[in-house]
Parts: sequence; structure tokens; C-alpha cells
Amino acid sequence: MLTPYLIAWAVAIVAGVGLAGVMVVLTRFIKMPSLRALIVILTPVLFLVPVPVPLYEGNLAPAFMVLLVEGLFQAEGQIEPAVRVLTLAAFAVIGLVVLVFGVAKLRRRTPQ
Repeated sequence: MLTPYLIAWAVAIVAGVGLAGVMVVLTRFIKMPSLRALIVILTPVLFLVPVPVPLYEGNLAPAFMVLLVEGLFQAEGQIEPAVRVLTLAAFAVIGLVVLVFGVAKLRRRTPQ
């Protein structure tokens, strides 16, 4: 059964995938594959990473939306969890891209 909660997440996921496609097109002029991959991967991850919604136990929402709503529209907004999750997600993606491209570069250099 489709609830409004599931529909909202489905819309967010479709938008995140569409955003990744847009980033592929917008970054086609970048000659560094690692930088291009970082931008293409980081954008939808930051768009979709979930965080608990304050005052709504058991519900998750995209962290950037919680950050915007709590930071701009709530007098006593709780932005710390969203900032923490977004920061950790960014570092994780950056680390993963650096690791993958670093290993690939080492494999190309090593004679077999």
C-alpha cells in the first residue's frame, strides 16, 4: 500500500537519480575522471541521505530537507543531526572515490 511517506521517498529517489543524470551532462567538460565521478556521485548522495525527522519518531527524511526546514522555518530548529549526517556522507563519498581511483591508478602502474 502506498502511503504518502513512501510516495515522498519515491519522488525523492527519482529526483536524486535525475539529478545524477543532470550532473553527468553538466560535468562532461571536466577532464579529470575522478573529479567528475566525485561530483556525479556526491550530488545524489547528499540529496538522498536520510536523517530522523525531529518530533516525528520513526520517520526519516532527506537530510538536506531537514536542514532547510529546521534551520529556516523552526524557531528552535535541530539542525545538528542533519549537518552531522551530511558531513559524514560527504567524507564517506570523497574517501570512497579517492580509494577507488587510487587503487585503479596503482593497478595501472604495477607491471603484471
